Amino acid sequence: MKVFIATPTIANTMQVETALSIVNMVNELRNGGHGADWFNYNGTFVTRARHILASQFLACTDFTHLLFLGSDNGVPNGAIPRLLQTGQEVIGIACPLRHFEAARFAEAAR
Repeated sequence: MKVFIATPTIANTMQVETALSIVNMVNELRNGGHGADWFNYNGTFVTRARHILASQFLACTDFTHLLFLGSDNGVPNGAIPRLLQTGQEVIGIACPLRHFEAARFAEAAR
C-alpha cells in the first residue's frame, strides 16, 4: 500500500495542526511497512487544485490510495492507518465544522 496525501492550499498556507497530522501520518504509515508521500498544489481555486492533485495521483501508478486533507484539518494519530485497514474502497467523512469532535462522532456512529 502506498498513500498519496494531497493538500490543496491557498497562498501556500496551512494550519500547524494539518502539518503535524501529515508528518505523523507519513511516519505511521512508513513504520507500518507502507509507503506515503505528501503532495501540495497551491492556487486560488481549491476545486481546480483538487482536480490537479487527483490527476497527479492517477498518473503515478505506484500509489494505491488517495487521501485528500484540507489545509485547515487535522487528523488524530492512528486514524488513517485504521481507516485503511477496513479494506473499504471509498471512505469519506463530512466535516461541516471547523472543529471535529472525533469521540462524539464515534459514539453517534455506533
